[in-house]
Amino acid sequence: MKERVFYSLQARILFFSIAIVFALLSILGYSSYRISANVIMKQVSESNHKTVIQTGNNIERVMKKAHEMSLSMYHSEEVTNYLKLTSEDNNEMIYEVMRKMKQYMTMLLVFNDEIDSIYLKSNKGFEFFTKEKMAGLSPRTIEENKN
Repeated sequence: MKERVFYSLQARILFFSIAIVFALLSILGYSSYRISANVIMKQVSESNHKTVIQTGNNIERVMKKAHEMSLSMYHSEEVTNYLKLTSEDNNEMIYEVMRKMKQYMTMLLVFNDEIDSIYLKSNKGFEFFTKEKMAGLSPRTIEENKN
């Protein structure tokens, strides 16, 4: 004769009660997970959207400053004189134009924190670049020129 796994009605009720509770808890847990996942995904999506908008605004601000700076350079006497230089000009004139150019560019960089360096190359072969925006300036000089 086969042995029964469930001998009594009480054991059967206990087994089925545990199975039903387990099934309901599993369904409730999965539902809670799906709802929470959707809420979190929505919040992350909104946060990412705000971050993208803020990044776009920052890029727009930097590009606007770069545009204004390029217009300032375009109208600058120092840059005009630099672009007019030729290899036939005397060394003193070249030195003086380059010195004024360095002063002008350094001041542009001091007042524009977003721009780290400037590189210009004239059609005549002269190159001008600033490796670091504070190159050669003491903190005292920077503060004096900001005021």
